[in-house]
Amino acid sequence: MRAKHITITTLLAVLASTVIGIKNIRTLNISTQAKSNGLPVVELAPALTRETPSINGISKPELWNLPPNPALSALPPLSELFKPLYIVNRSGRFEALTRSDRPNDTWELQGIFIKSGTFVAVFYNPAQPVKRLKLLEVGGRLDERLVVKQISSTTVLLEEMNTKKPQRLELKIFNSNRDSYVKSSKTR
Repeated sequence: MRAKHITITTLLAVLASTVIGIKNIRTLNISTQAKSNGLPVVELAPALTRETPSINGISKPELWNLPPNPALSALPPLSELFKPLYIVNRSGRFEALTRSDRPNDTWELQGIFIKSGTFVAVFYNPAQPVKRLKLLEVGGRLDERLVVKQISSTTVLLEEMNTKKPQRLELKIFNSNRDSYVKSSKTR
């Protein structure tokens, strides 16, 4: 009995939906034009077009209640923003100079000696395939941007060239035993 009720209910639902569908199809108002052969013609829907707004409303600062900031509009050029920095660090027994954009290229201060009454700094770069050693006096260039400004018996002062705020770097000789190189003043 139960299966009979389900079958009858399903048939009634299908019949009702069919009757409603036929009624809706007859009541549709489709504009048609008769052709010479008597067949109806359906008009095409208008083509969809994309309209771009002339003014972008979301980018207005008034919308976000933000005052314009003149400091942000006057940013320095990218070459100034991403300028490489030099870092002094200890590499084994020596102080080394590393450039931020070339971390494998380091210049180590190996020592300082006197040649003809002037101080000469000895720099060594293990990453260079040729010319690993540089002997520099005051005014010599270690890098395309670094110049030796001052050399003393224990320190070398380097300065960056052609910049508004030059970076000054001081490399020191440490772990040196200067007393072992001085002639003994003791006499017996």
